[in-house]
Amino acid sequence: MPRKEYDVSVLLDYLVKNKYDIIVDVVSGEIRKPSEDIWKRISQLMDFKISPKNVYTIVKCNRFEVREKIGLISSIPQAESPNKPTNSNIDSGSDVSEQSEDNLLSFNITLTAEEWTNIYQPTDQYYKRSDNKNRYRAYLILKPNIWTPIMHTHLVEQTRLSCPIIYKRAKIYNEGNLYMDIIGHCPTCQSNLKGILNNKPESADARVIIHFSYIGDFKFCMSEIKRKLTGEQKENAIKKMIEQGQSAAFVRRNLAKNLMNFGEQEPSNLPSANALRVLKCKTIKQGLHNEDVEICN
Repeated sequence: MPRKEYDVSVLLDYLVKNKYDIIVDVVSGEIRKPSEDIWKRISQLMDFKISPKNVYTIVKCNRFEVREKIGLISSIPQAESPNKPTNSNIDSGSDVSEQSEDNLLSFNITLTAEEWTNIYQPTDQYYKRSDNKNRYRAYLILKPNIWTPIMHTHLVEQTRLSCPIIYKRAKIYNEGNLYMDIIGHCPTCQSNLKGILNNKPESADARVIIHFSYIGDFKFCMSEIKRKLTGEQKENAIKKMIEQGQSAAFVRRNLAKNLMNFGEQEPSNLPSANALRVLKCKTIKQGLHNEDVEICN
């Protein structure tokens, strides 16, 4: 179910009233640890509409400018590292619009009717509950290992970023004001990705537009980490190497022509030649009775 809504002004009032229990050091800006009881107490005052961890995050990240309201000195911005590039423009494309902040990027991803049909078919995913009411809880999600490569390909086309984003979930809500949300993050620059689909598509042949926001130091991300080959991209690579006899280097070169522009950093969804060779080797071994047979590249 969607998260419960809470009154921000009421939450801020409780934080101000309990500021002496929250603050450890005014000058350094240190606050209580997430495990402290103060966060649980404020969550209880809010009728548990917001979790203790979320209360801590709001203060820690200075959301709603709460740190100034409770009397904490704003942290001094750190000097820019000389190792960071000074000129890192992003070719945002027609659907990308940068906000005034340098660390915020908003854009839309448009899925065709065929792409949405391939990834939609909601699947029940069971998770263990932390309470003792029920052992498991079921959520509706998009098809595992199918939706992530499609979504990431569109993201790279829109942003031209090299972030190897880890997609945590794509959760579907049958009831509420929100139909689907997507959450992910970059393990290198620690930027956070959030996608929202407000309404369910009206028909099976309609395009689906998902609104995304990406927050963090993504402009300075020079990650060389590659995303794992899954879904249609994996199947196409196997078909070209096994059935058509193409080498791993040749397959990678053709993928690079479609994914990259000249002079760009390699995107995270462009597999390495070694990863393609390993994939080819494992695929061939699956059909052998004796795994000791040597396989040529």
